[in-house]
Amino acid sequence: MKCSTLDFEFRIIEQAEVYADDEPEILQHLTKTSAEWLRLIDGELEITVDGDVFYSEDPFPLAEFAHSLIEWLSIEPARRQNYSFDDSMNFEDQEGVFTFCREGDGWRLNSLWEEVPGGVWLPTEEFDYKLGNFVAEVRAEILAAWGIDLAMIETEAMVA
Repeated sequence: MKCSTLDFEFRIIEQAEVYADDEPEILQHLTKTSAEWLRLIDGELEITVDGDVFYSEDPFPLAEFAHSLIEWLSIEPARRQNYSFDDSMNFEDQEGVFTFCREGDGWRLNSLWEEVPGGVWLPTEEFDYKLGNFVAEVRAEILAAWGIDLAMIETEAMVA
């Protein structure tokens, strides 16, 4: 199985800043653990495979995606189910904006809109490392900008 190089680049577009300026009442009721923040902080996302663009989207729900990865990565790798990210805001009629499917001793990343056909396969350890770094960077930027720790936000899926 061919192992590829996978990289994530992002830039947060603080959509919540627009609400703070134009409609401050929207943010007044939110606590630091409100799931609403996941829908208010977007950004640009570009994923490259072996230097070629695999996926690029602007705006993209970065906080929502990173939060779902926190939940998925917290599961022991051997017990993880396949993953599907279905963005609640931008792609309502689509399933599987991103999917991670177990394949051998690794995972295959696919997307509805991938620009590199066939997805990308990485061994579990490297896949977890790349995703973990991406999540850590997004989490740190959101924490610095808004004082919100994505890991502390509870969603219905986490409470259920």
